[in-house]
Amino acid sequence: MATEPRLRGVSEESSLKRGLPSIEKAREARNRRARPSGKVMAWFGLVLVAGTALYLYRSSSNVEKDRAKLMADQRAVESELGKRWYPLRDQIETKTLALARDDQPDLVERDELAKFRFQDKPGIYLRVRLDQAKSVDSLREAAKGSLRDGFTSCLMRTAGASPLEGVACNTVRDCKSGEICNDLGHCSAPTQPYNLRLAYRTMFVLTPEWVKDAQDASDDLRLRAMRMSFEDAAKADLPIAVDLVTRAQFFMAVVDERPAPAKPPAATGTTGSGTDGPTPEDLDVLDGHVYPSRIAVWRIEDGKLLLRLKREPEGAQLLGGQPAKDPVAEAARLRQAQSCSLALSVRQAIGDETVGPKIEEPKPAASTSAAPSASAAPSASAAPRAP
Repeated sequence: MATEPRLRGVSEESSLKRGLPSIEKAREARNRRARPSGKVMAWFGLVLVAGTALYLYRSSSNVEKDRAKLMADQRAVESELGKRWYPLRDQIETKTLALARDDQPDLVERDELAKFRFQDKPGIYLRVRLDQAKSVDSLREAAKGSLRDGFTSCLMRTAGASPLEGVACNTVRDCKSGEICNDLGHCSAPTQPYNLRLAYRTMFVLTPEWVKDAQDASDDLRLRAMRMSFEDAAKADLPIAVDLVTRAQFFMAVVDERPAPAKPPAATGTTGSGTDGPTPEDLDVLDGHVYPSRIAVWRIEDGKLLLRLKREPEGAQLLGGQPAKDPVAEAARLRQAQSCSLALSVRQAIGDETVGPKIEEPKPAASTSAAPSASAAPSASAAPRAP
């Protein structure tokens, strides 16, 4: 009985020292190693905080320098281009809003039109719905969906290449000097009449919204992206826009009295596959509904109104093509016919002797698509899809 405590002690002592003696000694030496004092740890933390603060300061300083340079470049462009663009933009917006607000009787200045043959001249074009032309803000938003369509193709005499002829592109950087990356993703020279939506898009770098975005950019990546977009506009888009806007001799507006869709249409493809189905507007066109449009032409030099008409497409036919099986493509095809019919009524009103009884459909450059012709972009009657 007396040996039991001694054995228990030996067992307890053995349990405290496990493994080889050398490993145990190393463990004990490690445990005896001196740890940093609280003072040392405090200094280390202070250095870490100071280094982080210095990094953030330098990073913020670089962002501010880049922002200041970008804003200085923007102000230089605005001082040069703003004096040309702002007066023209304000004149165009005022006239378009007046056309939508007041349903005035027809006016055709035949003598002036005989001397000023606007169909052969460079100009600016805008097409919107009546409900979209209620204010400056709604008009600018609607202009984003205005396209050069069958109306201009059937009315104007200025030659233009197919928008699908150029090389494929994603941005203007992919195109040669003097070309833009058009809405169909191909490099092309700007066509006439020049669509106002392109001017709005190009001149966005001059707007207060762009300035606010640049001022609010808090990181280098965001500011760098804005710098790249600004340089793209300054090198390619702005010179083209300024040249065309400067050379433009007339402004033409078309305000469609077609009602607004009951609800925003779902995004639809442009391949004509119909996978997304027809929009309410497509169904309206397929049902044969037509609506009047207000058309006006002003001479930019003196602001004189040369033409004001209210017409409705009548008896439109497309020759040389078969109705598309896909309802989306067929609706676009019918819109093209209506737009051309509207253009023919304008040509008749101004005494254009080249007016024919029917419209021949241009041969498409590719397989059936929502854009029925390679010579014209999809109808601007479809503008509600884009905004």
